[in-house]
Amino acid sequence: MSINQVGEVLRFLCSRFPKTFFAYQVKRRPLKLGIHRELETILGETVDRKLIHRTLRTYVSNYCYLRSQKIGAERIDLNGNPAGVVTAEEAENAKKSLAGINAKRKQKRLALKEKKPEPRRDGLAALREAAAARRRQAAAGGAA
Repeated sequence: MSINQVGEVLRFLCSRFPKTFFAYQVKRRPLKLGIHRELETILGETVDRKLIHRTLRTYVSNYCYLRSQKIGAERIDLNGNPAGVVTAEEAENAKKSLAGINAKRKQKRLALKEKKPEPRRDGLAALREAAAARRRQAAAGGAA
């Protein structure tokens, strides 16, 4: 069996280690430091090492995962058991990453808002004038 996509690997990890990996982002908890080494040992022939790293990078850079990185929060191993705690430095790094994500989201919203043209709102008089112009044009085209 060979798994070759980040999404496939994440689904595989969720099914193989249901107490550790969660597809539902809200449930994500801090992972044990160095958990990638354990995964490489266990999944070595099933999943490419680089793909394991890419999948974990995607998993831990998720907004909900970063929010779980509070000072003293319990980290978990592959069986869902406690395996250390989040340090103040790690919590601060997560906070900075969240600030960056929020800034990008805000910038994206503003860019979308600027791109969206205001809907054209003609008054009734303008609509009547446009209709009259179309009738005149149609009459002139029909007479020619």
